[in-house]
Amino acid sequence: MNPGLTTASLTSSYTTRITVRTHELYADEPIALQGNDTAPSPMELLCGALASCTAITLKMYFGLKNIQTDQITVVVAMEDDANGQKKFIRSVEVLSSELNDTLKAKILDIANKCPVHRMFEQHTIITSILE
Repeated sequence: MNPGLTTASLTSSYTTRITVRTHELYADEPIALQGNDTAPSPMELLCGALASCTAITLKMYFGLKNIQTDQITVVVAMEDDANGQKKFIRSVEVLSSELNDTLKAKILDIANKCPVHRMFEQHTIITSILE
C-alpha cells in the first residue's frame, strides 16, 4: 500500500479524513446523499485535482517562457454526457498583457498536457486489494 495516501472514515456517515504526506484534508457527501456536507465530495476533489494541476502546469510553462501573468483561473465542472459517461468541462482564464492568438492556442495545448488530464485520457488500471 502507498504510505503517501491514507484514508480513514471518521464517523458513521461519509465524512472521510485523507492524509497525504504531512497534509490532511477531508471529503464528504452532500446532505442530499446522506452526508454531512462538511467537505467537498470525492468527485469535487477530482475536479479540484484537474483544476489545480492545470493551473500549476500553466504557471510552470509561463515561468519557463518568461511570460508575465497576473492571474490564472481554472474552473472544472463535471456532468454526464448522453451516454451516461462523465464529462469534464474545463475553462481556463489567463490574465496577461502578452496574450495573442498564438499564445491562446498554446495555453490550451499545455492545459491538455497536465499530468491529471493525461491520466484521464489513458486507460487507467486500478487494482484493489482487501487486507
